Amino acid sequence: MYTPERTLLAEAKIAEAYKEARGPFYQGPVSIDAVFDSKGINITIEPLEETHTSPLRGDTDNYLKLLCDALNEVAYPDDKRVMIIRGEKR
Repeated sequence: MYTPERTLLAEAKIAEAYKEARGPFYQGPVSIDAVFDSKGINITIEPLEETHTSPLRGDTDNYLKLLCDALNEVAYPDDKRVMIIRGEKR
């Protein structure tokens, strides 16, 4: 399967940021909460209190796919370990 160069560069940037933040490596099942905005990605847990609009054009599920793929062999052995996923764009 072909992965565009732009996607590979974005994945590498995410993986490097995770490594620099000294994020843990998980062997077992994980859940991911991610917030995407025009300044970058913030992986966090927060309650949803209202509906948001966003200046970002992409689909949230595509951002989440990029994030999960980028963290393969960085945060977990394979993204099949992700059992629960929540994403929001602002």
